[in-house]
Amino acid sequence: MRSTSPVRPGVALGVLCLAVFLVVVDNTIVNVALPTLSRTLHASNTSLQWIVDAQIR
Repeated sequence: MRSTSPVRPGVALGVLCLAVFLVVVDNTIVNVALPTLSRTLHASNTSLQWIVDAQIR
């Protein structure tokens, strides 16, 4: 007999929802920290954009 595991779309949906939630929280943290980073590092808008882009990837 062939042994297969049952398909659980609810688990996959839960994992995807958790991943999206973590990405949103991470981006929010970086965006909230941008003014402090700007003051502390004396960063220009271009430098702040590099910080955001580096964090996303």
